[in-house]
Amino acid sequence: MCCCHTVDVPEEPVSIAEITCALRTVRPASYRIETTPDGPALALVMNASPSGRRNAADRIVRLLGEHGLGLDVPNQVDALTEEKVSFAVVRLP
Repeated sequence: MCCCHTVDVPEEPVSIAEITCALRTVRPASYRIETTPDGPALALVMNASPSGRRNAADRIVRLLGEHGLGLDVPNQVDALTEEKVSFAVVRLP
């Protein structure tokens, strides 16, 4: 009789290089990547109108998602648009 078990393999942490690669078409002055004890975090730091910040946040979230990454917050675009704090970058399921 065969018994199959699934083994949880810990995910490799997100690297700053992965984030930088995902955001290579975004002006680096518009965002900041920080190193935290839990891994990298990202903040939108550009000064622009609310709609300009929202467009930039939407683009950043889309580009991260195309690379299997996202921010560890429920509504990524709203969080980046409204706050100038950093949010953890995680692998999407």
